[in-house]
Amino acid sequence: MQLSRGSGLVEMVAMSEIEKRKKYTLVRPLLKIEKERLQKYLDDNNIKYFIDETNSDTKFARNYFRHNFTNELIKKSAKAIERSFSYLEKDIDDLIEKVEITNNLQLYKFTTPKTLRSLRYYVDKILKENGVLLSSAQRDEINFEIEIVLSGKFVIAVTQNLTWIAPYLKVSMDKKFKEKCRVEKIPKKIRPYLFANNLWFI
Repeated sequence: MQLSRGSGLVEMVAMSEIEKRKKYTLVRPLLKIEKERLQKYLDDNNIKYFIDETNSDTKFARNYFRHNFTNELIKKSAKAIERSFSYLEKDIDDLIEKVEITNNLQLYKFTTPKTLRSLRYYVDKILKENGVLLSSAQRDEINFEIEIVLSGKFVIAVTQNLTWIAPYLKVSMDKKFKEKCRVEKIPKKIRPYLFANNLWFI
């Protein structure tokens, strides 16, 4: 499905079994186990389960691909596909530059990566955590030395040294604060959020 959307390696792999977040680690132990195997285990052990009826509705792209392509492919090549995804996950570790992200009241800040691929990866990841899914066109907008508002919700400001992401606000700021921001080279669209939340100390 991701191939049909023009996605890159990172988007194709999508979820991983272990995903470290700031305050917790998300573990998906059943991610690589086939549906039939799971259902057989539940049936054999008389464990009740629920199947979401929308999973059968092929008007949704994910279901269309699942029913017309994925299910049959997994039946025939489950082990090989599992091995391929393990290789892809390792490739991503080499592809994406590691950065440390700080987060204070939805104000995110990290050292701007050297590659555009890494920059877009982290911006996409942070926005997803905040309920904003980027279109491919929006993702292409993200570049070095930019300051943009996405969907009227979040500001992304990329400077040579730092990348900032914060909710988009419009507030009046006093002259003293504005001047301090100018001297410290704080991106203009980030300043209102800092001011409204008293986050100058970051």
